[in-house]
Amino acid sequence: MCVSIVPVIASRSLVLFAALVAMTFLYMIATGRAGKLNYFAVSFLYAIAWCSAAGNIYSYEADYPVVLGMNLWPLLCWSTAMFWGNLNFFHLVDRFRNRGFLRLLAADAVIHWFFLILCECLAYHVFGFINLGTRGYPGLPIFDCIHGPRWMQAAYLLLEPACFATIYFMERFRNMKKTSPGKPFIFVNIRFSVEEII
Repeated sequence: MCVSIVPVIASRSLVLFAALVAMTFLYMIATGRAGKLNYFAVSFLYAIAWCSAAGNIYSYEADYPVVLGMNLWPLLCWSTAMFWGNLNFFHLVDRFRNRGFLRLLAADAVIHWFFLILCECLAYHVFGFINLGTRGYPGLPIFDCIHGPRWMQAAYLLLEPACFATIYFMERFRNMKKTSPGKPFIFVNIRFSVEEII
């Protein structure tokens, strides 16, 4: 374990993440996809909800800034990861339009779990990022990562699929509104067939 690398990474990580967020916005605007920035807004709201609910469960060797009781490191990690994950996954969804929502949700969850466990394993076992607030809890079996109470592990696994579902239905309703421009949103026909869901 490389515990000595944590303060070095920590001192630059928030600046790096802030730069990544700024570059993301510029990239999206430059490539004509500014409309997809609502994905970031949804991801950021989910990250705020999670970090607020988690409270002071996040505690690291390095002192990350805490704003309104939320540690900025997990806040930026969650919002950025969910945004890029959903952006890339929705790019794939465009190629598989006839797949049902539940199949897309399952695929999104599996992809999310793969990358989440990979990143958590690298952070914990290679770079030495240890959440001091949860280090006494067992990690996921086999992988020995995401140390925390079971509700925290469940939240880690379910947070991004919930974000995906929110964005999916936002896009669905936006497309329905486009096809019924004269009607108030509340009267837009919102029907899903079983085939669309499965």
